[in-house]
Amino acid sequence: MAFVRKIKIRDRTYLVEVEGYRDKDGKVRQRFRRYLGKVEDGKLIEPKYKRLEIKRLFPAGIQLMVKALAEEHGISVDNRLLCLATMHLINPSSLNQVTKNFLRFGLDTFFGDISRSQFYTSLDMGEEEIYRLEIELYQGVKKARSVIFYDITSIYFYGSSCALAKRGYNPKGMLPQINIGLAVDREGIPLFHKIFRGNVHSASTLYLFIECLKNAGIKGCMLILDRGFFSMKNIQLVTESDYHIIVGVPLRGRFKVMMKKIRKEMRSIVLLKSTYIYVKEIPWEGGKLVFCYNEGEASNLKNLILRRRKKKDIELLGCYALFCSNRDLETKEVVKRYFEKDLIEKSFRSLKSVLGLSPVRHWLEWRINSHLFVCYLSYLILKLLERKLSKEDISVFTALDELKYVYKLVTTEGIEKIVATTKMQKKILKILKINI
Repeated sequence: MAFVRKIKIRDRTYLVEVEGYRDKDGKVRQRFRRYLGKVEDGKLIEPKYKRLEIKRLFPAGIQLMVKALAEEHGISVDNRLLCLATMHLINPSSLNQVTKNFLRFGLDTFFGDISRSQFYTSLDMGEEEIYRLEIELYQGVKKARSVIFYDITSIYFYGSSCALAKRGYNPKGMLPQINIGLAVDREGIPLFHKIFRGNVHSASTLYLFIECLKNAGIKGCMLILDRGFFSMKNIQLVTESDYHIIVGVPLRGRFKVMMKKIRKEMRSIVLLKSTYIYVKEIPWEGGKLVFCYNEGEASNLKNLILRRRKKKDIELLGCYALFCSNRDLETKEVVKRYFEKDLIEKSFRSLKSVLGLSPVRHWLEWRINSHLFVCYLSYLILKLLERKLSKEDISVFTALDELKYVYKLVTTEGIEKIVATTKMQKKILKILKINI
C-alpha cells in the first residue's frame, strides 16, 4: 500500500511517496516510489525534473523533417504515400518490410495506423493521376520556370515478368530494362516523370515531354537536352511549340569535319566552376552552333587513352558542339546552361542510390509507376530540405545523417518529447522550425 511520507531536513520539509512491504523475515519495511516535491508556506512545490517511465523510444528526426516541410509547402498527398516516401528516406526496403519498419520507426504516431494492405492499395494509381499529382506538387513549391532539363535513364530487371522491360540501348544490352524520363528545373526540383519500354530511344520521347509541358501550362521556357535528343525533327518540334532549345550535337559527319577545322581558330574563353573552355559560334538553321574545346580535359583523356592503347580520334578529345535556337542568347550563357545539365544526372544518382529507385521490386506497370512516384516524392522533399539548408552551408546528406539520431520518447503518462543530442541536430531542427 502506497502513502505519502514527510521528511524534514533542517528547516525544510520534503514529500515522498513510499509503499509498505514485508522483507524475507516478515518485518514491515518502506520502499521509496517517487519524489513529490518540497513544502514551502504550506504549498507543495513540484520538482523541476520528474522521473519518466519510457513507454516507446524511436528515431524520429526524418519523420519530423518530412511533416514540417509538407506543412510548410502545402504538400497534400495521401498519408500512406507520404509515409512510404518517409520510409524511403529512412531506409529503402521492400513492402515485405513495411509493417516491421512502420512500428520500428514510430510512423504510426506521425501518419496514423496504416495496415500493410492499405500500403498496397495506395500503390494502385494510374499514370494520369500520378502526372496530375506531380504537377500540382511542383506548382505548389516553385513558380518560375525559365529553364528545364530533361533526360532519360534506364533501370535493369533481372527477370522476364515485367511487360515494360525490354532489351534496349545500353552497355548491358543483354539485360531487360525500362526507361525513365525525368524533367527538373534549374534548382533541381523535379516536375514530373514518365516511364517507357526499354527498347524506346530517348530522342523519340521528346514529343510526349513537350505535350506534358503544354498540359501543365508551362510555356516559353528554355529546354536543355543531351546530344541523344539531337535531330532536325526534334529541333523543329521544340521551336514550333514556342520553346527554345539548347541541345548537344554528336560530333560525327559534317559536324566532325567542322570541329576539326574550327578548333585551332578558337580564341574566346568561357569560365566554368572548375575549368575554362575555348568557344566559337557560327549561325546555323535559324539558331547557332557553339563549338567548345576543353584543353585540360583533352590532355587528361589523351594520357589515359595512350596508356590503355585504345583506338580513338585523339583530335576530338575534349571537344563538344551545342545547338541553341535563340541567337540573342550570349555564347557564355549557352555554354553555362548546357553544362548545368549535371543537375539531372545527380538527380538520377540520388534516386537510384539514396532513395531506393533501383532495384524495382514490382512487376505490374501501375505498381512500377507508383513506386517511381514515391521515389519522386522522396526526392522532392530532399530538394526542399536542400533549399532550407542552402544559407547555412549544411549538405542534405549531413542533415539526413544527423536527423537519423534525433529520437522521440513517449512516457507511460502520454508525454511526448523530442531528444536531440548534438549542436548540429539542434541547429537543423531550428532551421526547420521544429520545437524541442
